[in-house]
Amino acid sequence: KISDNFLWNYGIDMTRYSQGKVDVSWRNWIPDWVDSSLEGNIPESITINYPIRQDGKNIYEENGMSRWIGLTYDVRNQKISSLYGLSKESLRASDYPVTTDIDKIKKYIAQGGYYATNIWNQNVENGKKVEILLNTPEIAYVHTLDTSSEKPEEYYVPALIFHVSNKPVDSYIGDTIIIPIIDDFMKGNSRWWQLPYMTPDLMER
Repeated sequence: KISDNFLWNYGIDMTRYSQGKVDVSWRNWIPDWVDSSLEGNIPESITINYPIRQDGKNIYEENGMSRWIGLTYDVRNQKISSLYGLSKESLRASDYPVTTDIDKIKKYIAQGGYYATNIWNQNVENGKKVEILLNTPEIAYVHTLDTSSEKPEEYYVPALIFHVSNKPVDSYIGDTIIIPIIDDFMKGNSRWWQLPYMTPDLMER
């Protein structure tokens, strides 16, 4: 692959990354009646994403997307035109107590995940009720940034990642529901950014 050769030629260590995946989300913007394979409907650049892993587990961002490095492939010139998301990390392991409060986990699931907010739906009692189905949770990490101090700190927090199997078309719910399972990261939400675009009117498991 051109993208694999690019990374190899520049000496980028890929031992923590999974196999690259071509981002085909651009097809979602093409009407069903249009043939997406026609040359005029293919974008001039395509992204290849390489998901990062830690301790053999996937890492997600707070918005539910995988954490990765991405390469942009120039379709017209048939070469890699850019790379983004590459960073140098110095990781330090820490011991934190894991939550055993099942009711708290269920609460976060019911509201659409720990990072959901009702900022757009203050009166959820009269909101639309949406029932979703969740797959068996994946044990992974969620990447987050603590901005409560002068020097922001990044964390890879163990979390349960629930993938939504029947995502409603007319809902703001994302593809995943993220529940951190470390007690210290579940006490209050002053250290977390709230993501309104992850919020449905009201979700029910």
